[in-house]
Amino acid sequence: MKFKKIAVSVTVVFTLLAISLYSTPHIVISSDGGILFSHPASEGMIFSINFIHSVNQSSVEEFFIIRENSIFLSALEFEDFGAGMPTQLEDGQVLLSLPCGRMRIEGFERPVTGLNYIVGHVADLILYIEEKHVPLSDLAPRGTVVEFGIRRKGVFNARI
Repeated sequence: MKFKKIAVSVTVVFTLLAISLYSTPHIVISSDGGILFSHPASEGMIFSINFIHSVNQSSVEEFFIIRENSIFLSALEFEDFGAGMPTQLEDGQVLLSLPCGRMRIEGFERPVTGLNYIVGHVADLILYIEEKHVPLSDLAPRGTVVEFGIRRKGVFNARI
C-alpha cells in the first residue's frame, strides 16, 4: 500500500513537471518589457506588417515567416519605387509584378533580430496574422517603439 502511494506521488510530480516544462512558441509584441500582444506561432507561419512609407507615401507590406523559432524576412510588397525602397536585387531574390499593379520582391530568407517599429503618428502600422488584422495603435500609444519576437509560453506561465 505504501508503495502505491509513493508511485502515485512520483507520477503526479513527474506529470506536473512535464506540463510545466512544455511550452509553445508565440509571436510577441512588447514595449519596455511589457507584453502588448501574443499569438501562437508555428513553423512556416507567415505574418505581415503593412504601413505607409514615410518618404514615398505609398503602401508597403513586409512579410515574415517563422522558422526554427526565429523570425525571417521573406518578402516585400510595394506600390512604387522611390527613396528608401530597394533599387537592386540581391542573390536569390526575384521581382514580381502583381496583377493589382503592386510589385513584390521574394527571396530575402534572412533572420531578423531586433524587429522594431515605431507606432505611427500619421499612418498606422497593421499586423496581419492568420485571420486577424491588428492596428499597432490599438496596442500602444503613437510614438511608442514596439518589438516583435518569439517567446515560449508554458502551460503554467500564461503571461509569457
